[in-house]
Amino acid sequence: MNQLFPDIRDEIIAIYPSGDKNVIVEFISTGTGPDGSMFALPVCTIFTIENGMITKDYIYYDNL
Repeated sequence: MNQLFPDIRDEIIAIYPSGDKNVIVEFISTGTGPDGSMFALPVCTIFTIENGMITKDYIYYDNL
């Protein structure tokens, strides 16, 4: 992603615990596309944490 969008930035909107092992993170990725157009992409990620390490990572976003 950094090669395509060198100015990409993520802003965390919220962090939620979910059960014993999961954490949900909402954030917005912003940047400039190769054609100069700016974008803002809302993203939701679910992390599974086991023994203090992220063992799974599920990412959801609108890819239109």
